[in-house]
Amino acid sequence: MESNGGFVRISWMIYFGLLALGIITACITFYELSLPVIDAMGDEGQSRIEIRWGSFHLYSSVGILVLTGLLALSYQRVKPFHVAFILILTGAAYFLFFMTFTVGWVVAQGMLGFAVAVVVGVMLIVSRLVHMWVRLVKRNKG
Repeated sequence: MESNGGFVRISWMIYFGLLALGIITACITFYELSLPVIDAMGDEGQSRIEIRWGSFHLYSSVGILVLTGLLALSYQRVKPFHVAFILILTGAAYFLFFMTFTVGWVVAQGMLGFAVAVVVGVMLIVSRLVHMWVRLVKRNKG
């Protein structure tokens, strides 16, 4: 039980650290996009703030809400892995945020944030599975 609490505490620290990093990068990006572009050389003038809402955005937001609701309902069943699932859902919401409010190459930042969330979430899941497997092997041997 002691290691389970430690693992969950570390997972929450990773989650909030990545959440703070995502909020900071989004604020910096939107600040830089709000500045006027004087000399548009290359791709600098392509990215801008613009609200886009289409069927993709609607279906994605409904999907994220449905998955969040399912996670809330099955919270006790997925208890050791809940932080990793929350991290992946937050990464999907970060990507949807950039897809909805920006146009241009800056959307790649949302994709990168989602990719980081998926990779870190999978690493949390795999590390927890390895930890559970090692405890099971130790319990069966001794």
